[in-house]
Amino acid sequence: MKYMLLLVCVNALAAQVSGSSEIVAPLQDSVRNFITCQNDNWPVGGRDENRTASLDVGLQLHDNIRFGLTYDMFTDKEPENGPVRQVPSGRVDSNANPIYDHGVYGLRKDSLSLTINYEVTDWLTVGGGIRFNQNLNGKQIQDTWHNAVGAPVLTHYQYENDEATDPLVVLDIRKAYQIQGGPGVYVSGSFAYSHTLESEVGCGIYGSTSDPDYPITLKGWIGLNYLSYMGDSGSEVINDSWDFEDGLGIEAGFSVWIGYFKVVYNPETMSELGEFGFVW
Repeated sequence: MKYMLLLVCVNALAAQVSGSSEIVAPLQDSVRNFITCQNDNWPVGGRDENRTASLDVGLQLHDNIRFGLTYDMFTDKEPENGPVRQVPSGRVDSNANPIYDHGVYGLRKDSLSLTINYEVTDWLTVGGGIRFNQNLNGKQIQDTWHNAVGAPVLTHYQYENDEATDPLVVLDIRKAYQIQGGPGVYVSGSFAYSHTLESEVGCGIYGSTSDPDYPITLKGWIGLNYLSYMGDSGSEVINDSWDFEDGLGIEAGFSVWIGYFKVVYNPETMSELGEFGFVW
C-alpha cells in the first residue's frame, strides 16, 4: 500500500464560477473530463434555496482545447421585489369568509454558461463564451426531481421577467510545487468576467492511497476556499444567491475510482453546497 500526502491549494466548486472547464485541483493530475451535479440540500439537508441545483461539464476537445458548461437553477423564497400574492391566514371574518394575508411569490432564474478554453501552459487556461440568464426550464427539471424523490414541489415561484445574454471571459490558474518524494503545494484559482467578476481560490491538504494489485486510487482532501462576487448580475435572485455564498468556506471531499463527492460550507452564512461527479 502506497501513501502520499500533499498540501494543496484547491479549486472549489467549479459550478460557482461560470464556464470553468477545470476539475477540482486534487483530481486534476489524473483526469481531463468530468460531469458533476451540485445541490445546496446535500449532504445534511440545507435550505434547498439560492443555488438550488447545478450541472457542470468539462471536456477535452483537442490537445489544448477544452469545453466548459455550467447550468444553474437559482431561487429566492422571499425576494424584496417579489410579486404580491394572497396567502390563506387560516382565519375567517364575521361572515365565515376566509381572511387572506399578503405575501410575495418566490422568484427564480436559470443561468447557462458555454465556453471554449485554451490551455496556454500546464498551469494557465483562458477561454471565452456566452452566458444566458433566463427561463431555461429549471422549474420543470426541479419539479420532476422533487416528484421522483418525494420532496415538496415549489409552487409559489415565478420567473423574473428580465432576460440577459452576455459575453463571458474565463481564466483558470494552477501551479504545482512538489518536493521530490515529499509533500507539494498547489496554487489554483478560477475567475469569470461578464460585467461582473466571479472569483474563487482556496487552500487545503489531501492524501491518496493505492494498492498495486488493484487499479483503484482513493483520495481525500480538506481545505478552505474563498468566493467573491463583484458587480450586479442584473438579477435579484442571482445577486441574493451570490451574497449568500460570498466569503470563506470549508471544503472536504473524497474520490474513489471515477466518482467523487465533496461539500463546501460557509460558517458565516451557513450556506452549503454538495457536489457529486464522475471523472475520466
